[in-house]
Amino acid sequence: MTDTFSESGMTFGPFENEKFFHLEKSKLFRHCNGLKTVEFIYHRKKYILWFVEAKSSSPMDYSGNEENYERFLKEIIQKFEDSLYLFLAGLMERKAGHEEISEGLKKADYAKMNFIFLLILNGYQDVWLPPLKQDLEQKMKSFRTIWNSEVIVMNDTMAREERLIQ
Repeated sequence: MTDTFSESGMTFGPFENEKFFHLEKSKLFRHCNGLKTVEFIYHRKKYILWFVEAKSSSPMDYSGNEENYERFLKEIIQKFEDSLYLFLAGLMERKAGHEEISEGLKKADYAKMNFIFLLILNGYQDVWLPPLKQDLEQKMKSFRTIWNSEVIVMNDTMAREERLIQ
């Protein structure tokens, strides 16, 4: 089991080592300047791989500023996309640091894998979740179609119920 760790005011873990990759803390990420990544990747169930991004601030903190909201969405999307590409490059051993990926993750059946891009917002109200999810889905439509993936947006309460945080 991994140790617990804090991110954006939430305590994550512990997770099974063979199903977990702390992408943001990896050599794989550190050797790629200019990329943005999610916090971690978690092989939640047999054919489900979660790319998890945690935030302590949210679009609602921008007080209706459309430009800042668009910047927030763009940053989250870039983290999701860069993380998938970087992880796949690591699986194909094209980048230094690939050896940090567990054997369990290396041996997963990616032909059947569903990619879930999960955004967890600490302190975010339930009623704010659906519009944010809808905006992310719309802006990621091509990417989601290509990878047959899903976007999930949840708050800390939901993440606790899913046993992602303590």
